Amino acid sequence: MVKLYPRLARQNIRRGKQLYLPYLLTLMVTAAAFYVAVALSQPNVWPAASIRYAYLSMFMSIGTFVIAVFAGIFLTYTGRFLAKGRQRELGLYNVLGMGKRHIGLVLGFESLFLGVVGVVGGIALGVALQALLGRLLGLLMGLPPFGAGFSPAAALSTVVLFAVVLGFNLLLDLFRVRVQKPAELLREGNVGEKEPKARWLLAAAGFVTLGAGYFIALTTKSAIDAMVVYFLAVLLVIVGTYCLFTAGSVVILKTLRKNKSYYYQTPHFIGLSGMIHRMKRNGVGLANICILCTMVLVMISGTLGLYVGVRRSVNDVFPQEAAMTVRYDPLAETPLDKDALKAALAASMTDKGYAPQMGEETEYMASASFRVLNDGSYVDAASRPEQFVNTALFTFFDYDAYDRAMGRGAVPRDGKAHVYTTGKLPDGSALTLGIGPDAAPWTVELGEPLTAAPKVTTALVYVSDFEYTVVLPRETLLELMAARPAGDYSDWQMTWKSFWDLGGDVNAQQDDLQEAMFDLVNMDAGEYISLGLESRANYAADYYAMNGGFLFLGIFLGTLFLLATLLILYYKQLSEGREDRSRFQIMKKVGLEESDIRRSVNSQMGTVFFAPLLVAGIHVAFDFPIISRLFTLFGLYDLGLELICTLGVFAVFAALYAGMYRLTARGYCRMVG
Repeated sequence: MVKLYPRLARQNIRRGKQLYLPYLLTLMVTAAAFYVAVALSQPNVWPAASIRYAYLSMFMSIGTFVIAVFAGIFLTYTGRFLAKGRQRELGLYNVLGMGKRHIGLVLGFESLFLGVVGVVGGIALGVALQALLGRLLGLLMGLPPFGAGFSPAAALSTVVLFAVVLGFNLLLDLFRVRVQKPAELLREGNVGEKEPKARWLLAAAGFVTLGAGYFIALTTKSAIDAMVVYFLAVLLVIVGTYCLFTAGSVVILKTLRKNKSYYYQTPHFIGLSGMIHRMKRNGVGLANICILCTMVLVMISGTLGLYVGVRRSVNDVFPQEAAMTVRYDPLAETPLDKDALKAALAASMTDKGYAPQMGEETEYMASASFRVLNDGSYVDAASRPEQFVNTALFTFFDYDAYDRAMGRGAVPRDGKAHVYTTGKLPDGSALTLGIGPDAAPWTVELGEPLTAAPKVTTALVYVSDFEYTVVLPRETLLELMAARPAGDYSDWQMTWKSFWDLGGDVNAQQDDLQEAMFDLVNMDAGEYISLGLESRANYAADYYAMNGGFLFLGIFLGTLFLLATLLILYYKQLSEGREDRSRFQIMKKVGLEESDIRRSVNSQMGTVFFAPLLVAGIHVAFDFPIISRLFTLFGLYDLGLELICTLGVFAVFAALYAGMYRLTARGYCRMVG
């Protein structure tokens, strides 16, 4: 008798391979993904100690958490499809004399077999994938390949996680068997469905939350604000999506049904009636598919845009092979000797075998301490902080520095201030700045506005709603700095940068620049606050390591969510085909034409199948403005490139989605026909 239950469990899995095989493959892939994420998040897989590998550890730690949450939710959700497809079978067991305890034993052995094969197979698949993915990571991050080998800690974590998830699903199945009567199990699927009510309040709540999420995405201005409110916007959109598919869809369909001229046409009559019941059964599932589609599109397109834009971002920061950056106070007692620093750097790098040639140089003061008041005036934050409505980054150039950046004659030498802004230009004929709580307003006459401004690389731009570039005579700029608030110098410093072509081995430049740093800091070149030397190759390597790891995480999680989407679609079409077979047989018996029935089937299938993709596309469109602001935190300012990546990923995803539709549509039509 003891051997009966394992044998029945094996037979059930073999007979139900149409249900169990996709579930088992998904279990294996999810376990493999979790194993790889845990293994790659551990420092012992790194080939050498390097700060750049810390990016990978951080990203894969995030991936580990996301996959763990995903595994719990998704496997529980798909477990409902398995249980629903077996209701009649379990009821028959009970009617034939098998007690609920014995049915529980069969279910327990089924879970055990599926768990052992799925988790062990997933770990084996993860070990095989780890070496391949390590090579891919090395390629994307510009690092040596790594990650091969078996990780006992990752394997143990995988076993524990999936034991908990599968054990929880088993408890749900046992509870369902315990509370339901045999007759209820046998009648499952044959009970007449009541038409769903139009839940206007829930539908209205859905449209309001969805609109609120969209509003946040469209109106958030600065990158820091976007980072703060982004997850609130995501939460609102998720809630709105569930309400839209569960209640809003029924409200819309019932509203269409009230239009008699539209409803009383054969294709619309059949289609609307079927869709109302179909949305009642599938609203939550369609919302899940929509959210998964949105996650795939946002993650892959976003990380791809960041990675593709690395070269352009690096070239924006480093127009030449190396940069010397000095921050100093031009009002200091001992002036900065720029020529001495340039000569010392050139001599030091020449001694090391390089042929240094200085090219571009720039100088500016960037201050994010200004606020834009409701009346359009600008004040320092220390003046009246309670009155500001927007933050503003003011970048000040003198005439010579602006001409060096934009070309000779770019600004007229008329002694006036010339402004370029992403916000509103100052009113009137003068620019007035309120500096400090006690100082009198500082005013300078305005000239013609500028049509362009040099891009300044500074973290201050991330905390600002608007950017203002102000070009002044040198003596006027010094007067402004002299009027700064007493004791507040952190945001009132000049930044001077010189860019160099060095020649030689680019991979050795950073080490030699670090040695040259000692020569520069030990010389007498006047007063300065900080001095830094960095090569473009070193900066690019850091950038590729960060964005390459980010892209890998996006592809890694995006692929997993894509597989989950396809599996949900597969189960949905399978379960709907079984439920709809009897309904369409009735349509045939009452005399409806075969062509009308098939047209109705295709219409309903197409609507249900493509509605999540359409709504996901709308979500991505509204998400684009806020996600583009977030990407500026990673140095991506090219909206055109980001848009191309988003449209390209959506086109590829839509093609895969349509391919899945073609595969399932034929099987569905055969099932209901």
